[in-house]
Amino acid sequence: MQIILNLPDSLSQTETFNQNDWLREIAIALFQQERISLSRASKITGMEIMDFLGCVSIHLRDRYSIILAA
Repeated sequence: MQIILNLPDSLSQTETFNQNDWLREIAIALFQQERISLSRASKITGMEIMDFLGCVSIHLRDRYSIILAA
């Protein structure tokens, strides 16, 4: 199994990236790669499903705005 994580550049600028942040990024990556369900991803992050979907949408928006700007 291969897991690909696209971590935001802002991570290198912060010293406060903690376990919850890592779990969120991993859950988003696994969910986007259809390795886990929405329900499982929200449980991993400890978030409600709608809150997790909000994180995913922000993550996708940031990712594609960088690609479009290039």
